[in-house]
Amino acid sequence: TEQGTKRVAIKGGFVEVLGEVMTVLADDAVFGKDVNAEAVKRELAQTESELQGVSHYDARYIELAIAHAWAQARIDVARAG
Repeated sequence: TEQGTKRVAIKGGFVEVLGEVMTVLADDAVFGKDVNAEAVKRELAQTESELQGVSHYDARYIELAIAHAWAQARIDVARAG
């Protein structure tokens, strides 16, 4: 934007870029400044712990992997500013 770069963590959905216009349709999104980093770090640790105890063949594995990736994306966008 004219005010500078804004980073957003996106969960699900897709992005379309046409010229200088970007459209985002997502299940969830958050700006880095809005992330509660401490809460998300706890969530990340919890999902990591749960993933270690779940087989790749377990139905919960995908759900936990998605939750882990979403937590990691929010941490990354918070660190980037």
